Formats: sequence, C-alpha cells, structure tokens
Amino acid sequence: MAGLSRWFDDKRYKETLLEDYKIRKSLMEKLRHAGIAEVDIERSINSVKITAFVSKPGMVIGRGGTGLEDLKKHF
Repeated sequence: MAGLSRWFDDKRYKETLLEDYKIRKSLMEKLRHAGIAEVDIERSINSVKITAFVSKPGMVIGRGGTGLEDLKKHF
C-alpha cells in the first residue's frame, strides 16, 4: 500500500496510525476495480482529507456523483 500521511499527533499516535492503515486498506479493496495506485491522507484539527489516485476516475465518481457519495458515507 503506497501513500503519504500528513499529520501530527503526539498523544494518540498509535491509534491515528492504525486508523490511517485501515482507511488505506479499505479503499484499496473497495476501489481495486478502478485501478487505484495510492492513497494520501492529510489531517488537520477538524478534518480529514483523503486523496485516492486511480486510473479510472469515472468508475469511482459514478453516474451523477453517486459513487463519491457512497464513499463519503462509508467513511
């Protein structure tokens, strides 16, 4: 699993790292059909930004953006 994580957490480092691993693993399995190459995770104080690099973005987005909405609900 390739990808970068950008965040700092000195109190819950282990839990945050494990959560990143689970997110990456889940996305790799879910988006395998779309040719996923890597997943980047960037955390700030109140938000998490996940960027997935895929070779077939149309398969991820879906008709009318329904695929993206499903992914947002999943996480």
